[in-house]
Amino acid sequence: LPDAPSFFKNASVTVLPMAKPYIEVLKSIPFFSLPPGCEKDLCNYGGQFSEDTTVGPSRPLKIFYVGGIGGHYDLHPLLEATKLFRNCMLTLCVREKDWIQVIDEYAPFLNERTKVVHAAGADLGDYYRQADICSLVVGRNDYWAMAVPYKLYEYATYGIPIVATNLGIAADII
Repeated sequence: LPDAPSFFKNASVTVLPMAKPYIEVLKSIPFFSLPPGCEKDLCNYGGQFSEDTTVGPSRPLKIFYVGGIGGHYDLHPLLEATKLFRNCMLTLCVREKDWIQVIDEYAPFLNERTKVVHAAGADLGDYYRQADICSLVVGRNDYWAMAVPYKLYEYATYGIPIVATNLGIAADII
């Protein structure tokens, strides 16, 4: 990587066995530094989360997911669980174009406790403030053995507990 910062030219890299198939592909892709999990002014909620954090018969657990859907982002386990457990509400924030492609596949799992929204950036703040937990519950596939989604860091920046499928590096970080 001739244009890489000197730090990367001299760094040693440990390659996890499940990542080896991806290495040749990654060598051909230019890289750059990721921005922070979210902009400080957007995440500076000042402790403005809901004061009522007691989950019970009169107050369901509020779960928030933001990210991809379809392909590597198999959200069937998340939607199955939220349909099964009646004392929870799920806000699913996905790109509208992606949702349109999978709506028929996920329709059997939707109910009155599932809300699908399409938001990004500063528009996510209210959803984060309403959430009790954020979700990285996904189906198993090779991608998740090495994936660490950007949203993991955004969830952590907001200081909201994260529930995730035990699927590799992201689960190890949590």
